[in-house]
Amino acid sequence: MEDFNEQIDDYVRGKLQGKTRQAFEDQLKQDAKLAEQVEEQKILIDGITAFGQNELKAHLKTIHEDLFQQKQPAKAKVRRLNWRPLAAAASVALVAAVAYWAFFAQPNYEQLYATNFEPYAVNFNNRATDSTEETLQIQTFYSQQNYTAALPGLERLAQAEPQRTRVQLALAITYLAEGQAEQALGALNLVEDPLLEDVVAWYQALAHIRLGEKAAAKEVLQQLASTTGNYQAKASILLEEL
Repeated sequence: MEDFNEQIDDYVRGKLQGKTRQAFEDQLKQDAKLAEQVEEQKILIDGITAFGQNELKAHLKTIHEDLFQQKQPAKAKVRRLNWRPLAAAASVALVAAVAYWAFFAQPNYEQLYATNFEPYAVNFNNRATDSTEETLQIQTFYSQQNYTAALPGLERLAQAEPQRTRVQLALAITYLAEGQAEQALGALNLVEDPLLEDVVAWYQALAHIRLGEKAAAKEVLQQLASTTGNYQAKASILLEEL
């Protein structure tokens, strides 16, 4: 049961990937109780995040003030309180609170990804030699955001002609939509087109976020935020949320 609860938490935080994530989502569609548990976990994490670091600091300050008051000598002749056990308890509370904050204050990567991912129109069927029945069907699947159906065909096209940058880009976005962030990064690395640099960087950042790779995502977003391209504003906002 504990392992299952951990899997729910990993899913909400965007840590499940590939076949493990797909299997979990398949089960999620069929299990109303599981869907309810996932929603409860999302609410819990969002609530803890909203609680904020300032609230934690205020709570720790209260502990410190209570401890300080207990240390003061009594004005009347009364038995002096033994403050050492209280100090020890407060220290334990402090360590526990900091550890609790460090664990739960992590960004909700799955939510950040879901909020910022959007389809990108890629026309990879624009050459006369491309207009076969198969490529037309793959283009249709991709344009309709039917990524599951588009994926096998895009993989075949990319393998046959790896130099076709727009096919690689469409494949990368499809991988990302299908929860295969590592494969998406691999395909994005093959897109060598100056006109698509900002697009590639944006989806690289989203792939890193989906993998929970905060430092890598921030590095890409900082570069995007320093440009004057179409993704400058989005990158700046997402940086603040990380």
